[in-house]
Amino acid sequence: MTINKNKDEIRTQETNDMPALKIGIVEDEVVIAQNIAAALEHLGYNVLKPVYNYLDAVSMLIKHKPDLVLLDIMLNDERDGIDLAKRINEEFHIPFIFLTANADQATVARAKETRPASYLIKPFTRNDLYASVEIAGTRHQIHGNGLEQQNVVYVKDGGVLRKLVLNELIRIESERAYINIFTHYRQMLLRKSIPQILEELNDSRFMQIHRSHVVNIHHIDEFFGDSILIGKAIIPVSRANRPKLQELLLKKR
Repeated sequence: MTINKNKDEIRTQETNDMPALKIGIVEDEVVIAQNIAAALEHLGYNVLKPVYNYLDAVSMLIKHKPDLVLLDIMLNDERDGIDLAKRINEEFHIPFIFLTANADQATVARAKETRPASYLIKPFTRNDLYASVEIAGTRHQIHGNGLEQQNVVYVKDGGVLRKLVLNELIRIESERAYINIFTHYRQMLLRKSIPQILEELNDSRFMQIHRSHVVNIHHIDEFFGDSILIGKAIIPVSRANRPKLQELLLKKR
């Protein structure tokens, strides 16, 4: 039994004007997948039929378009959950939560590269599951009968949380122990590193193209190979990042 019951277990409110999140489950252990599905249904979510391997997971993503995916890292397949997470980031742009019994440093390091919304270690309680799903759901907002990616995040700046509208965030430039954040309307100086801000943004549209520069790829006007143009700013692109940036831009246009 993967999910431990808790005497203080959370129940969703019956009076909720927002449609339930549509959740996909990718887990190669049938009993565990069924237990997770039952727990999520009990909490009031719209749960898709679990799938157990990479190919069925891709079919589920294309056909049913879930709002969130619970994804076991260790699938009994040639391609594991981290491979699927990379594809989700590239093609489907929805949040996912890793489920795993393996919390070793190497596994966590591989998983972190895909920027999951959360990371649940088995066995977990129903409350743990509920909290992770709700936090991931805050990155989406209700619109019509579905969900669209929320365009607002709050980033930590000392003891303050500062609001960032992602569509308006153009680029980020590091300067010693600080970063400059450039938006359409203002410039913001925060004491943090580029890896820290990328982890907080957790959004595939932001790419580090140089050790000192992150850009919103949707705002790139021109790509010259060794540099890009955003507005009036010319920003260098490191040699290692040029192929990936070109690939992303060709997919977008």
